[in-house]
Amino acid sequence: MKALTLQTQEIDAATAVAELIALATEQLAGDAPVAAFLFASTDYDHQTLLDAIAEQWPGLPLVGGSTDGEISNSGFAADSVLLTILAGKGLRARTGLGRNLSLDTNRAITEALQSRGPDTRLCWTVFAPTSNSTAVVRRLQNELGSKCPVVGGLTGDHREYTRMVEFCGREVLTDSLPVMFLEGDFFVSCGIGTGWFPIGEPKVVTKSDGHWIREIGGRPALEL
Repeated sequence: MKALTLQTQEIDAATAVAELIALATEQLAGDAPVAAFLFASTDYDHQTLLDAIAEQWPGLPLVGGSTDGEISNSGFAADSVLLTILAGKGLRARTGLGRNLSLDTNRAITEALQSRGPDTRLCWTVFAPTSNSTAVVRRLQNELGSKCPVVGGLTGDHREYTRMVEFCGREVLTDSLPVMFLEGDFFVSCGIGTGWFPIGEPKVVTKSDGHWIREIGGRPALEL
């Protein structure tokens, strides 16, 4: 398997995606891309990015979304476009999409899972933070089974919480659940690390509404 990670801080979307495509074509060295993951700041014209990639590689399975910042082996950037491409013989990819995630979470998950294959080895997703993300991941994992890890994250928009978008193919979406199913003869492992640490005494959530915390210890969460 070949994995390419390409990043640019070029401001203009058309110039940025042209740069990424040129770099990817050079590094692929004649190999056909199998799957693509795209991340970009909210300040870019996302449709321009997706259209250019789709025209270069018609039918290429692609998912991704807007971010709070882009991290790669080139480092961290607050405003950039990051494209990851997978290639390799025997590697297969399918995309799935659930729409209106916050309106009917279970239906959106069912929609997204419809395109999975019988030999799915990995489910990768980056979806809208408009519903209970823990419940979404748990349902995906239960449906796919323990032998198919679910990995990914949530879309972002520099903490404005109003402009998050998701990508699937050449569509720019909101409130959606795009997923990438990978199949083939490969081994998958994943690990989790966190930089969080406690800074005070434990508190008890005394009132919540789904994934929204309303009260902590009997006091309004924001006041506390």
